[in-house]
Amino acid sequence: MSDVDVEDKSSRSLIGKLDDLNFPSWSIRMRTYLKSKDLWEICSGEVANPAKKKVKTTANILISHLSEIALEAVVTVENEEKPNEIWNAIVDRYASASINNKARIWLNFMRYEYGGDLKSYLVDCQKMIRDFAIVQLGIPDDIISISVLAKLSKDYWNV
Repeated sequence: MSDVDVEDKSSRSLIGKLDDLNFPSWSIRMRTYLKSKDLWEICSGEVANPAKKKVKTTANILISHLSEIALEAVVTVENEEKPNEIWNAIVDRYASASINNKARIWLNFMRYEYGGDLKSYLVDCQKMIRDFAIVQLGIPDDIISISVLAKLSKDYWNV
């Protein structure tokens, strides 16, 4: 295996699988990877008649980086060989400003509980707050701050 193959395999593994929590970072990594392989224009629909091999490769990359839940949510028999439609379905599901998506993201945040590890808790909250911005949730910052602090144990209430 050449150094290029090892590097490619390594960068593909860093993308991870898309799930309900990681769309912002996943989409950046996926977009960057596809651009490095000259495949992004197939997802974005910028190419009118792309080569079949590029289309199949792009669809394979996208589908292989979806969790089971994401796969079931965005891939259908009709779009499984159409990377542009798969990408649009991913964006519609995870980044749309629809009321369903806003509710899913807000409920995910409201159900999240502090588990005793402050650093992990704050990192997770930061990710969820990024999701708020992506779907334009519109919750005022002071309400978000109070909600984050209210989930902490009583030891932190006087901070």
